[in-house]
Amino acid sequence: MTADHMSPMQDPLSTTFERVARGQLSPEEGLKRINRKGLSTCFHASFDMARTNCRPRLTGEGIMDGDVSGVLVLSRALAQQISEYNATADVEIPYIYCIDEGDIDDFGHIKQAAGFMTGNPGKTTFSPVQAVQEGVPTVIGLSIRVEETDEAPLSEIAYPGIDPLPCPAAPRRVVRMAGGMETVFHEGDLVSISGSSGEIFDGVHPTRHPIISGLFSMLTKCYIEARSLFGARDAWENITRTPSYQANWTRICEIVMSEFFIGFQMIKNVAQSRAPFDVLVNVHNLECVVWARLVASRLYIADGDLVIETDESRMGIGLLRDERMWIKAGDIDLLRMMLLGPNAFPANEFAHITARYIEHHANSLYEIFSVGTGKVCVARTLCMPYSKFLPDNFDVHAFCQRNELLEAPVSRAFRAIAGEREVYHGCRGIRLFSLREDLASAWLTALLMAAKRTLDEGIHLSLRVLLATLTFAEEAAFFGRLIDDLAPRILGARSKEVIQGLSTMLETGGAYIDLESILSTRCQTVETNGALIGTNDFTTACLNLNRGDAPRNIIPGYIEKGLLSASPFMELHPTVGKAMIGALQRSSALGNQLGRNYYWGLAGELSYSWDSVAWLADHAAPIGLNYISTSPETMLLCLFASTSRAGERITRAVSPAQ
Repeated sequence: MTADHMSPMQDPLSTTFERVARGQLSPEEGLKRINRKGLSTCFHASFDMARTNCRPRLTGEGIMDGDVSGVLVLSRALAQQISEYNATADVEIPYIYCIDEGDIDDFGHIKQAAGFMTGNPGKTTFSPVQAVQEGVPTVIGLSIRVEETDEAPLSEIAYPGIDPLPCPAAPRRVVRMAGGMETVFHEGDLVSISGSSGEIFDGVHPTRHPIISGLFSMLTKCYIEARSLFGARDAWENITRTPSYQANWTRICEIVMSEFFIGFQMIKNVAQSRAPFDVLVNVHNLECVVWARLVASRLYIADGDLVIETDESRMGIGLLRDERMWIKAGDIDLLRMMLLGPNAFPANEFAHITARYIEHHANSLYEIFSVGTGKVCVARTLCMPYSKFLPDNFDVHAFCQRNELLEAPVSRAFRAIAGEREVYHGCRGIRLFSLREDLASAWLTALLMAAKRTLDEGIHLSLRVLLATLTFAEEAAFFGRLIDDLAPRILGARSKEVIQGLSTMLETGGAYIDLESILSTRCQTVETNGALIGTNDFTTACLNLNRGDAPRNIIPGYIEKGLLSASPFMELHPTVGKAMIGALQRSSALGNQLGRNYYWGLAGELSYSWDSVAWLADHAAPIGLNYISTSPETMLLCLFASTSRAGERITRAVSPAQ
């Protein structure tokens, strides 16, 4: 494979950055020239099509930009083997992970993948959401099916420039065209996918890698090294003293001093000053926070070394996604034990499991908090249905064997919660915590312990607790009382200073109907003074379209007949826009009545829809939308979209007066 490592594409946007740096264009004029397509080629890896002469074998819908090549992987076993090899290899084998729709056991494999592709057309189903959150180029809606074949098992993995990796004999899997018998790809084949165009190709393609994301990735590695060498509190000040920085010093200086990067920073600064709301980050590990801090920073070279000046007012975590933090197999099993509950174990054993859970989760949260979370950190309650942790085909016997558990009580506990069908509005978030106060208490204890440790080290933290899937005011009151009980014990007098309040997710019909009651909740330590619109579930609630099923038949059929102009999960639908405007107006009126300033955010896959963000900037921000939270790699897209004047199709259908 040939690659132009981190060299900029000579496209109009790159030229714009350079002209701004030279003073030939003002940053304001440069900002007007930025568009969705230009950002894709400028910030994400892209195939050098001038050096490639082939046609795509398949075409789906690209939902996370970036072009990548790798070994096609259709099974967890092969993904695990490649990941284990890569953990110690000097040169990693990239792989493209392909499944229909997985569960939490697939999330680690998605994180490690170079790319993700699926026949599932649901953009907001759990696996594509995980891929986008990890910044993995993603293609959905391919007309394929994955099946086993009786062909000879795969014996080894071969990738250019790397010695073949032997593979254990296992059933061979193939990807075939849906509705036909044509074999498209075998597991182990070399494939290339474009998350920008949605195209799938044979073989490995020449690729150009972008400057900015390459720089951010290098600096993230430097930060992690500095953290291990100097501790969390002093890591940022010592990035330049790490081996990774010294090894890449020349390249880092070249990039930061380049006209391309200087012009980019000048335009970014104007966009940040003009953005009508904050662009915050979705987080599930410390790397996400590091990336967000770099977006909020000015980088320059002084006395031959890099200086990172972070504007804390432009930095924050808008959505800390607990459920995405559980990646390693042993950690997932620990969480499963907590979900199975006290009836699955002897009392003393479950107490030990709970203590392990609190310690592990507090450490994981501290890793995130101690990077420096800026103006706010919105931590959401565990929000994933039982069926994604404990699917119907879960192997209870193997689970008990590897964890040395008694199988009979575990099986009974599993049967009591198995069989969940409505996975998106099922037992998750505050619903799960309301039923399982022991689990809610353990989760909150871990959160508060991590906060205390962060504060004790002199690192600033402003915390807000977000209640997922909330429908009733009583659910908010329940959790508020739990904070009243635990926060003073753990944080002491700092409780009210650190915990800024409760936020409710606006994602159910009941929450919309009874919004005033929910937003009026007050307890001793906290009050409900914020909300986050979860666009995936709120779209479902407004339109009564199931996130998993509707993209298969209803939405394509409606688009074909002209009843929809686009998928409402891809572009803000006018009906959903009207409901958002209504909620913000009602919140403003209530705030005037109660003397509260409500802190409103928005997250979900519409956070990186260019037209949708532009419409929200024009119509939702003026009446109370304070921030949008999005994945690290889509923050800049969201920022620039918020300063554009797109979204005309939505604007014509919905006016602020409606």
